[in-house]
Amino acid sequence: QLRGVLRSRGFFSRPEHERDQLLVDLNENGGRLGLQLALVCLAVPNLGHRTTGSQNVVTRAVYDALVHPNSVNSTTPGSRAAWYLYSELVETSRPYIRNTTVVSSLEIVLYGGSFFNDDALGGCVLDHWILTKGDPQTIQLLISTRRAINDALERLCLDPSRVPLASEKRLVAATFELIEQSRGAQVQAASSSQLTTM
Repeated sequence: QLRGVLRSRGFFSRPEHERDQLLVDLNENGGRLGLQLALVCLAVPNLGHRTTGSQNVVTRAVYDALVHPNSVNSTTPGSRAAWYLYSELVETSRPYIRNTTVVSSLEIVLYGGSFFNDDALGGCVLDHWILTKGDPQTIQLLISTRRAINDALERLCLDPSRVPLASEKRLVAATFELIEQSRGAQVQAASSSQLTTM
């Protein structure tokens, strides 16, 4: 059944030897952390922000949510992250976000939430409530990068049998590398700070 759906979408319209090479080419980034984080940012639409020193998480809907007590991100030492993706906002005795994933501001800016430029506010707006400010050159680079990423993804979704352009591959690989370098720096900083406190 799945093969039939994939064939109807164009994945199996090529001869077998071309199809096998295409599958290898399409999976070239399959094991990369940057791809995995980008996919999570693309798939999970809800963003939450915890300000420094607070347990409250601000979302588009509420200003005083907490990470659900059953979440690993609620109890893990050092898990007081600034940004979360979450799949569900529930209200019991108070609002809680559930099914959370910790993300960085870089991952959100590159792949998370809806995105548009707002000249009146002097920056870009993510998820209809998060204002990203910077110097005009950085904002323009961000706008161009997001537009190129969105255009490449849209072309791939409209024609899954199309082999991505070399420029699209370079752009995506560069964003994955940025994310991976950022995560590596975070891990190194956390490791060194833990070593100095022991």
